[in-house]
Amino acid sequence: VEEYIRSLKGITSVFVYLAFFFTNFIEYYRTDKLDDGTLVFKSPLISDKNYPYLDPTTSTGPVVLEIFKNPQKYSGQVIPIVSD
Repeated sequence: VEEYIRSLKGITSVFVYLAFFFTNFIEYYRTDKLDDGTLVFKSPLISDKNYPYLDPTTSTGPVVLEIFKNPQKYSGQVIPIVSD
């Protein structure tokens, strides 16, 4: 889709790449509660790796608002969004 949009003449565009949604843990991954009260998330992620992620409910809006306020500044760019 990005390649096609970039090929169009006269179209101002910015591409926002979103990291893994941290909220997916709550919505999509099953949890188990152990006898001691510990909550265990079951996920396909490798436990000793770091993954970029974001909270789409708080991280995306400010970036997109900045793009709308300054479209020429960001025109044609790719903006990755990642939380800390």
